[in-house]
Amino acid sequence: MGGPTFASLPVEITVYISESLSTICKTTLLNLRLTDRRTCSLVTPVAFRNLFLGAHDESPERFAQIALSDHLRKFVRELTCDTWIGPDLEHAFEQFRASLRVLFVTALPLIRYFTNLKSLRLRFSPWCPWEFDSLAQESCAFRLTVLDVVFTTLAGDWSAQEQQTLLEELETAGGYPDSVKAWDEDYDADKPTGPVHLERLTVYNLADDTWQWVLESKPLEKRLNMGTLTDLRLCITSEKPIDEIAWIGPQGNRNEIDELFDSLQHVWFSLPLAQNLKILSLSHHRYWG
Repeated sequence: MGGPTFASLPVEITVYISESLSTICKTTLLNLRLTDRRTCSLVTPVAFRNLFLGAHDESPERFAQIALSDHLRKFVRELTCDTWIGPDLEHAFEQFRASLRVLFVTALPLIRYFTNLKSLRLRFSPWCPWEFDSLAQESCAFRLTVLDVVFTTLAGDWSAQEQQTLLEELETAGGYPDSVKAWDEDYDADKPTGPVHLERLTVYNLADDTWQWVLESKPLEKRLNMGTLTDLRLCITSEKPIDEIAWIGPQGNRNEIDELFDSLQHVWFSLPLAQNLKILSLSHHRYWG
């Protein structure tokens, strides 16, 4: 004889249980999905509401599986993309570190499949080693590639041509064949998905020398001008090495910081965005004035 299930409970009780599931850790939620069909239907929307994409382990593969699942991706409302490869891999072989970052970047275009996505957190390293161009390092060039792919995707402008260009650029930059891949090449990759209507956008450790990209990026301008964002949070960091930051003094690299701050009012705070904002957070470790 089978044990009791949620199916035998009154509707109001199951609704209360469903609301309480958000306090349970994700591993437990995923295990609860295996209990029975009714429990699975209650738990699944909560278990997949928050999604994480990291540049380590099997994160890109798990992310791709959910993005390409017609059933699961519709539940995703919040997404965090983190470029950090983890403490145990920062000093691994250069080829291995490069392959992790390539897998991460090639998974980013899959964001376009999350049509119900409302919140995106994009997190970079707090220090950008400007002197490196290799994919083994989180260089400024790598950050710009991530930004360009993310906002082209959010704007609804990702295409097969964009995909091919990205793969070619990654191969040229030192990406290795096993990691340079199109996750959705067998999944109607040319199917238009339209823009992603975010309500909350957070960018952690935006490098202070990205102002030129900010001013020239059409996908960024298009995404910000959609008027759906009500919550914007920017944390700005310096792309200079630590010893040079200390030498510059408390005001940091004034030219690059000033240029980035000037770009805020022209791009990040354009009228379609500014008139709908309810929450604005700006953070920088140096003087703003």
